[in-house]
Amino acid sequence: MDLTSSLRWSALALLIVTAACDRRDSWGTPEYFETIISLKFMPAARVIRCQHETGFDYVAFRVVRIPVSAAEALRERSSVLPSFPEQLPYERDRKIQRWTRGELSTEAREALEFALSGAIAAVEESRCDGIRADHVRELVAASIAKPTTWHSYQFKSLDGRVLPEALDFRVLDPVERVLYELVNFS
Repeated sequence: MDLTSSLRWSALALLIVTAACDRRDSWGTPEYFETIISLKFMPAARVIRCQHETGFDYVAFRVVRIPVSAAEALRERSSVLPSFPEQLPYERDRKIQRWTRGELSTEAREALEFALSGAIAAVEESRCDGIRADHVRELVAASIAKPTTWHSYQFKSLDGRVLPEALDFRVLDPVERVLYELVNFS
């Protein structure tokens, strides 16, 4: 195979891979946020995105500022939130709790503790700008305590117990216009 032919095949392969990528799974795109909260938007400010990977372990903490127009739409259409987030095909082996408000269940508290430990580790290990590890717990707790705040999570389960692998916990505060994402894949 000559160089021209090789380049042509490489370009074709890149085109196929790019076309096959699902934008709903590309973090930070409007399509990603649509699968999470039913609305397409771009963050209103710089996202605080702390993450740390070690081998197969991945932990993250993200703070997304929601634009005023999206927050208003969320308040007007809050009845659709309990049917979100969407589960992508590769997530079907996880148990999901879609958006809900109110006091955390025992399962939600257990999931949140695992998620918080991952989020705090992400901030500490990545030396992330814009947030201190000791503030993560209080930010999330203050938001969850509000009656207007929503939470959702998904995780792998073993005998009904929460495992800290493939665990996503999200907190949505439409009044303060913020989405927190806590991830613990360990």
